[in-house]
Amino acid sequence: MSHSSSRGFLANLFFGLILAGVGIFLAWHHPLGGFTASALFLMLFALGTHRFPFWLVIVPAVMPVIGLAPWSGWVSFEEFDLLVLAMAGGAYLRLALPGKEVLSRRTGGGVSLVAALLIMGFVLSVIASMLRGFGDAGGFVFGWYQGYYESMNSIRLAKSFFLALCLLPLWTRCCQENQDRAASLLSVGIALGLGLASLATIWERLAFTGLLNFSTDYRTTALFWEMHVGGAALDGLLALSVPFAVWAFLSARSTGRLIFFGSILALAAYACLTTFSRGVYLAIPVGLLLMLALSMRNTGFRVGKLAQGGGVVAAFLLLGLFGGAAIWIFPTSGYRGMLALCISVALFYPVSFVLGKAQPKDFRRAMITSIAVILFGVMLSYLLPKGAYLIFALGSMSTVAALWLARGGVTFKLLAITMAGYFLALAGCVLIASHWGGEAALGSMLMTCLLLLIAVLSSRLRSLPERSNRWHAALLCSLLFIGFSVATFSGGSYMTERFSTSQQDMTGRLNHWKAGLGQLDSTDGLLGKGLGRYPASHFFAAPRGEHPGGYRLVEDETGSYLLLSGGQHVIGWGELYRVTQRVSPGTAPYSVSFDVRTEKDIGLHFEVCEKHLLYNGACATGQVSVKGSAGQWKKMELQLKGSAPDRGSWYAPNLVAFSVAMGSSGELAYIDNLALLDGFGENLLANGNFSDGMAHWFSSSDRHHMPWHMKSLFFHTLFDQGVLGFSLLSLMVLVAFWRLTAGSASRHPMAPALVGGMAGFLIVGLFDSLLDVPRLATLFYWLLMIGLIIQVKRNPWPATRERGTDHDLASQGN
Repeated sequence: MSHSSSRGFLANLFFGLILAGVGIFLAWHHPLGGFTASALFLMLFALGTHRFPFWLVIVPAVMPVIGLAPWSGWVSFEEFDLLVLAMAGGAYLRLALPGKEVLSRRTGGGVSLVAALLIMGFVLSVIASMLRGFGDAGGFVFGWYQGYYESMNSIRLAKSFFLALCLLPLWTRCCQENQDRAASLLSVGIALGLGLASLATIWERLAFTGLLNFSTDYRTTALFWEMHVGGAALDGLLALSVPFAVWAFLSARSTGRLIFFGSILALAAYACLTTFSRGVYLAIPVGLLLMLALSMRNTGFRVGKLAQGGGVVAAFLLLGLFGGAAIWIFPTSGYRGMLALCISVALFYPVSFVLGKAQPKDFRRAMITSIAVILFGVMLSYLLPKGAYLIFALGSMSTVAALWLARGGVTFKLLAITMAGYFLALAGCVLIASHWGGEAALGSMLMTCLLLLIAVLSSRLRSLPERSNRWHAALLCSLLFIGFSVATFSGGSYMTERFSTSQQDMTGRLNHWKAGLGQLDSTDGLLGKGLGRYPASHFFAAPRGEHPGGYRLVEDETGSYLLLSGGQHVIGWGELYRVTQRVSPGTAPYSVSFDVRTEKDIGLHFEVCEKHLLYNGACATGQVSVKGSAGQWKKMELQLKGSAPDRGSWYAPNLVAFSVAMGSSGELAYIDNLALLDGFGENLLANGNFSDGMAHWFSSSDRHHMPWHMKSLFFHTLFDQGVLGFSLLSLMVLVAFWRLTAGSASRHPMAPALVGGMAGFLIVGLFDSLLDVPRLATLFYWLLMIGLIIQVKRNPWPATRERGTDHDLASQGN
C-alpha cells in the first residue's frame, strides 16, 4: 500500500468511525426509543457500506418527510442528522475496506484552489459564529431539549453546513466511479423528495381543508415541523427541487421514467399552487427558465425535438386554448368539469393522429358507430346513478386503451373504439357540466366540446406528424398545471387577498430587516451576533409590546417543571404561544389536571384540537384563572368544552394535539404534573411531569412569526455570521453560478438543474431565512459546493482496484 493510499485508508476509517460513533450516541438518546433508533441507524449504516451509492437517492428523498420533532420534542437534533451520519459513515467505511485503492487520477480534475479557499473560509466563519453564539447565550451548556434562546441553537444551525461537508467527498468519489450515474441518482433522489413532500401536502389539505378548498386561510406546511413558528421551508424545497424534477423528466429515455417524473411534477404543481406563496410563484418560473435556457444552449437537452415538425407550436396552441376554455367554463362547471376537459384536450392530439391514418371507408363506418355509441351513452347516463361520470370514465379509458394498442397499427376495430370512446368522453364532459352547474354550465361546455369535435374531425384534411411520449407527457403536465392555476386563482379568495396585501407586506419586511440589523452592535460587524442568536436578540431588543411568548424547562432540587411566559403583544387565538403534544383523540369529554405556581393572577388556556402544525380544526377548549400564590403550588382541574376532535378518514387521518398556553400578557407560570383524561379516565399525555425533560413536547406560534426569523436568507447570514460570512457565502454563490453558466462546469449535464434549483431557492430566500431550517440548509449547501467543484467528464478511470483484475484495468486504461 502506497503512502498516499495509507493516508486515504486512515482518513476514511477515521471519518467512518467518528460519524458512526456520533450517530449511535444520538440514536441511543432518541426520545421515541433509543433501542429502535439505534437498530435503524445500524441498518442504514450497513446500507451505506454497499458498493452501490444508495445514499445518493435516500438522503435527498427522505429529507422532506423525516422530521419527527412534534412527536419526539427534539429540536437541536433530528432524524435527518441520524440518516446522514449513518449513510455517510457507512460510505466512508466502505472506502477504507481492504482492496480499495485511492485514485491517482481523477475524473475531470480536482478541487480548484478558489473553491477550496472559499469552502475553508466558510468553515472557519461557521465555527467562529458558532462560538460567538455560545458566548452570547452565556456559555455553552449541552441539553437535549433546549429551544431557540439557548446555546444549543448555535449547534442546530452549524450542523447543516458540516453535514453537507461530510457528503461532499463521497459525491466526488461517486463522480470518479461513474459521473453520469451520480448525476442521475442525485436527480432521482431530489425528485423523489419533491414527490413525497407533495404527497404530504395533499394529505394535509385533504385532512384539514379539503383538496379543492382554495378560500380557507390555510397555508400548507407538509412535514416541515420547522414552520411551527412560521417560515418558508416548504417553499424553499419546492423552488430548489422542481428544476431537478423537470430536468430528470426531460432527460428520461424510457416511458416508465417519463410517467414516474411526470407524475411527480403533477403532484408538485398542486403543492406549489397551494403554498399561496408569492415567492414560489416567482422563483419556480425563473428557475425553470434558467434551467431550460442553459439546457438548450448546451446540448439541446432533447427540448429541441419538441420543436421539430411544429411540436412547440402545437403544444402552445393546445395549452392556450385550454387555458382560455378553463377560465370560461370553471365558474359554472367547477373542478370536475375542468378536469374532464383537461383529459379530453390531452387525448385530442393522439386521437387526431389515429383518425388521420384511417382509410375513408373505415372512417365513415367508425363515424356511424360513434354516433350510435353517443346516443346510447347519453340515454344510459340518465338511468344510472352518477351516470355522467361513468360515461366519461368509460369513454376516456377505452380511448386510452385503443390508442395504446394502435401503436402497432390501426385496424378498423381500434379506429372505431378510439373514435367512439373519444366522442363519448366529450359527451361525458357536457353531461358532467350539466350535472354540476345546470343550464348555466351547459352552454360553455357544449360550445367548447363542439370545437374539439370539429377540430378532431378536421384531422382528416391533413395528416398530423407523430409526437413522442415525452411530448405527450409534457403536454399533460402543462395542462394539469394550467388547470390547477385557474382553480387556485378563480376557485377562492385567499390568493387574491394575498396579492392585494403585497405592498403592505413588503413595507413590513423592510421595517423588520431594519430593526433586525439595528440589533447588531459595533463588535458584531465582522463575525456577526452568533449562529442562531436572532430569536434571543429580538426577545431582549424588541420594543415593549412586541416581546413574544416562550417556554423553558426548569430543573432544580425539587424536580423538573415547565415555565410558561406570555407575549407582550396583543394575544388572540392565533397569537398564543402554545406548548403542545401529539395525542390520540381518545373519547370525549376531556378534563385537564395540573399543578401550577405563579406570583400574579394569570389566565391559562388549554385545548385539544384537530391540528397539524399551525391551523386548528374542531377543538375542545377551556380557560382557567389562577390566583397568585406567593410561590406555592396549587392543584387545579377543569373540563374542556366544545367539538371533540375527529380521527378523519382512513386515507387522510387528522392529527390531534393537546396544547397549553399563557393567556395573560407578559406573565409567568410554572406548571407540573399535567394530565389529560378522556371520557374513560385514561391519561392521554406522556411525560406530563417533565421528568424526561421536554420529551414528547413541542411548541407553536400559529400567526406571530417575526420574532423567530430575520425573514431573509442574506440578512440572516449577515446577522449571524457578519460581513465575513455574508461575503464568503455571496462569493460561493457567484463563483458557483459563474462556473455552471459560463465557466469550466457549464457543459456538465446537471449544470442547468443546479443553476435553476439554486436560483429558485435564493429568490425565495430574498424574503425568508431558509438557512434556519437545518435539513433544507444541508441540501442547499451540498448543492452549492457541488456547483463549486463539479467538473465535466473527461477520461473516466475505474473507481476501485480489486485484487486479481490488473489486466482488465490495464486494458480499460488503454
